[in-house]
Amino acid sequence: MFALELGGKEYEWSSPQILSLFAIFAVALSLFFFVEKRAQEPIISFWMFKRRLFATSQILAFLYGATFIILTVFIPIFVQAVYGGSATNAGLILTPMMLGSVAGSAIGGIFLTKTSFRNLMIMSVFSFAVGMFSLGTMEPDTPRWMLTVFMILTGFGVGFSFSLLPTSSTHKLDPQFRGSANSTNSFARSLGMTLGVTIFGTIQSNTFTNELQRNFQGMGNGSQGAFSQIGDPSSVFQSSARNSIPPQILDKIVDAMSTSITYAFMLALIPIAVAIITVFLMGNERVEVPPKKRVEAKEPAAQK
Repeated sequence: MFALELGGKEYEWSSPQILSLFAIFAVALSLFFFVEKRAQEPIISFWMFKRRLFATSQILAFLYGATFIILTVFIPIFVQAVYGGSATNAGLILTPMMLGSVAGSAIGGIFLTKTSFRNLMIMSVFSFAVGMFSLGTMEPDTPRWMLTVFMILTGFGVGFSFSLLPTSSTHKLDPQFRGSANSTNSFARSLGMTLGVTIFGTIQSNTFTNELQRNFQGMGNGSQGAFSQIGDPSSVFQSSARNSIPPQILDKIVDAMSTSITYAFMLALIPIAVAIITVFLMGNERVEVPPKKRVEAKEPAAQK
């Protein structure tokens, strides 16, 4: 993460400092696998990955975590810096996405015993992909109601994974292994979130800087001087400072911020495309309710 964060900013990507950080990561990862394979009670039980449903569930948890986290980070920034909303509004703007995820999680749980994990995740990943693509097409003049619709779509798609992937991870595992399987799934999602926010954050930051330079290259010295007086472009987040920025300068900064965020959303379609392929590899397994439990579940209703 340090290498990804510092690369291209503090140090060149080919600098000894960045290459050393990547080398340390490779050595540490190799040692982790070496120790885990020989531990009596490993943190991650690698034999579980021989099960297709378990392996695909962990890959999906990682990919969903890496892409969903950027929505929770960049959408508030978009609202505050591009739309000019307050910090409070920027936080509340995520409410539709959270409600969509709750609905998706509930629907996924309801249909869990009625169809396969794969069929439900197909609905999930395509809703997620459509929502992410739609967010990637946003511009500074995109109406807020459209942003709300896009967030509901993405939230609905991701919501399925909250209820399905932990269940698919423990499917047909003996009780003594279910805790390890659940923790592995949580770890995969958390790792994806950590790497996702680092990688896409770096991409967004570099794109924003490049767009600013490109936008101000063709402007006159007066505009260049006004821009230099602003200092930190992040002043667009502050209402008081935003009002003092000349309109022609503010438009350039807003355009650069909008372009950098939507570019990150479009790049997020790459891991989502991998997720689509992974979903189709999950197989046809589903949660089977034993006949005895079905009868017991119907008896109280019959007595009423």
